[in-house]
Amino acid sequence: MYQQAEAQLMELFDAARDAAIVVGAAGWHPGVVGIVASRLQKRHHRPTFVVGFDGAGIGKGSGRSIEGLSLVAALGRCSDFLEKHGGHEMAAGLTVREGHFAEFRQAFCACAREILTDEQLQPRLRVDAELTLGEIDYELLDQHESLQPFGMGNPHPLFAARGVTLAGEPRVMKEKHLSLILRQNGDEYRAVWFNSAAQELPRLPWDVAFQIERNEWQGTVSPQIHVRAVRRSE
Repeated sequence: MYQQAEAQLMELFDAARDAAIVVGAAGWHPGVVGIVASRLQKRHHRPTFVVGFDGAGIGKGSGRSIEGLSLVAALGRCSDFLEKHGGHEMAAGLTVREGHFAEFRQAFCACAREILTDEQLQPRLRVDAELTLGEIDYELLDQHESLQPFGMGNPHPLFAARGVTLAGEPRVMKEKHLSLILRQNGDEYRAVWFNSAAQELPRLPWDVAFQIERNEWQGTVSPQIHVRAVRRSE
């Protein structure tokens, strides 16, 4: 479903023009549309609805939003084309008849274009604290874990380190992830960056945004860095 949705976007979506994404198809399972919407929203940084239609032409859809656009408010403005809808600002569901799907798509995209600024359509990460690699130790890991459980109301903390270089060439894992050895002020730390193997890496040094997690391997516990994004250091 995700691959089919991306194929639709090749025909429909223009990042320079469109402030929202709406895709749908017959046979898409209603239990999966939310997962696909979340993946599309994260990749393209646009409010997204994914709709699956049954044999009677009734579509069940799920949406995920970005900061600045309330899905509940936006759906209220598009309600003439919907059978029903509900949810909250960042996630919502809807029912739409196939005959009204194109009108809903046009109305929702127009609503998003009116509400969202060009700045809001640029993906941004909100960093909670700046660290050096040398500060990532077992004490920090214990303090970090005391904040759990992480979720919608208590997001996983995001850290940043500036002026980071690499101690070796990135290693590709499973054809899509990168294993990195980060170096800063003489300290080195192994990190994993998921789904990044196809990305073009900026020139070193980097500012690195990352999360930390407990890694347990063969009885050994250590903090593990999960890279979220990198940019060239200013």
